[in-house]
Amino acid sequence: KIPVGVWEFRSNSKQDLCTLEGCRGHMFALEVTEELDTWPEQENRNRKWLNVREAFRLCRYEWMFQALEDFLKVMTEDGKLEKKVESPPTMSVAVVVTECEIISQNCHVNTLSGQHHTMH
Repeated sequence: KIPVGVWEFRSNSKQDLCTLEGCRGHMFALEVTEELDTWPEQENRNRKWLNVREAFRLCRYEWMFQALEDFLKVMTEDGKLEKKVESPPTMSVAVVVTECEIISQNCHVNTLSGQHHTMH
């Protein structure tokens, strides 16, 4: 699949990765066909369905805001999103997948902690 958006950022929670380049995030539009009661990383991540207005309000950083804007542009162009979205999504949802680039072999990844706003 082709990402809806790609952005680079410095992760405060991943500072111990020994990388100067920071992280690169990729956003993909996926159709939700099933919602599971349990999922991997359930103890570290919350699932919350949001309408577009709520999602923008919860963007903590500029890169999150930009990624959501890019997602909306693509969805509007594809005709999959009405101009006025008031209810939580039922068919499409943005999933943000971040992957850190170039990790030194001497480093290890610690488990994420703290509050994160994610859409699963």
